[in-house]
Amino acid sequence: VLQQAGRNPSQKTVNKYWTSQTTSLNFDDFCTILKQEKPATKTELLEAFGKLDTDNTGYILHDELYQVLTMRGERMSRDEVSCILKQGDFNCGGKLDYNK
Repeated sequence: VLQQAGRNPSQKTVNKYWTSQTTSLNFDDFCTILKQEKPATKTELLEAFGKLDTDNTGYILHDELYQVLTMRGERMSRDEVSCILKQGDFNCGGKLDYNK
């Protein structure tokens, strides 16, 4: 439901609200979570992509992004990454202009 509301919570974030003692959440609980878990801003996203762009070219290679998403931090599944990468506008050289 959080994803449908434009959020992309990590497992850590989900675990913060859904513990072993949680049996249900109501609409008010959901609204409270949405208020607390703000979506990333454009500036935050550009900064994150900029850290991956080690050559400072304004582009990230498809393969580099795939590797980061599946091998670092909270690792995503191949299906999750494929879904994300399909939405990216990669040019014929396999590069994503992350400023777009």
